[in-house]
Amino acid sequence: MIAELWDWIKTIVIAFVVVFLVQMFLFSLAIVSGSSMEPTLHNKEWLFSNKIIYHISSPKVNDIIVLENPDIADNPGDKYFVKRIVGKAGDHIEIINGQLVRNDKVVDEPYTDSVIEGLQDIDIVVPEGMYYVMGDNRKFMMSNDSRAFGPIQADRIVGRIDGIIFPFNKFEWF
Repeated sequence: MIAELWDWIKTIVIAFVVVFLVQMFLFSLAIVSGSSMEPTLHNKEWLFSNKIIYHISSPKVNDIIVLENPDIADNPGDKYFVKRIVGKAGDHIEIINGQLVRNDKVVDEPYTDSVIEGLQDIDIVVPEGMYYVMGDNRKFMMSNDSRAFGPIQADRIVGRIDGIIFPFNKFEWF
């Protein structure tokens, strides 16, 4: 009886350690909070976050990522954000008349459903080791992104979103 109980305890502990290590270093669950990524992602959707990918390759423009909140002092309730990379180091990013312009070319953004709304135009060259990120919801004040906090450092990127895993009727792999 004691030996069988001990076997169960060892099995449960090993399972918890494996799950912890996988979540810590390889993959994790991210949950959308808010509407900043609409219409691509919606509030309370569960996402598959690939944490290992950026150890073997670099983030790319159009990747949807999980990043540490670069403005945690002003938004202490939001430890992580989900955003889309729209510019990488060396890219000239402009927002002109509601349109994203990268390296002097208007970017086709089929994942948005509105022009970029806001009070000011943007004109920035993304510094080395940094990325420019935006939410897909481009309506006024709907996404706290690089327009507010500037480019993000590469080491703030936690992982790449590879798909929606819940609700099941919206299951999709990107």
